Amino acid sequence: MGERRTVVREYEIVDDGADTSLSGWVKQWLKFFGGILTIIFAGLVMLVAIEVFFDPSPVFVLAWLVGIVLVGRVFGKLTGVL
Repeated sequence: MGERRTVVREYEIVDDGADTSLSGWVKQWLKFFGGILTIIFAGLVMLVAIEVFFDPSPVFVLAWLVGIVLVGRVFGKLTGVL
């Protein structure tokens, strides 16, 4: 009679965490554009601050930088970037 063989193969399943669904793809693009919009908005806020107050003091610049960071974090949380 014939000899019977059993072949066992081991496979390693690797989860790289990538979301391949359409909604995952859309979320990634929204995060990307949200980050770009956050940077643009922060830059516009700084330009307006310099235009309105032509000769800013160091305290004023520091306050605006803190404000920009806070606004950026809020937009980042809303868009899922940060």
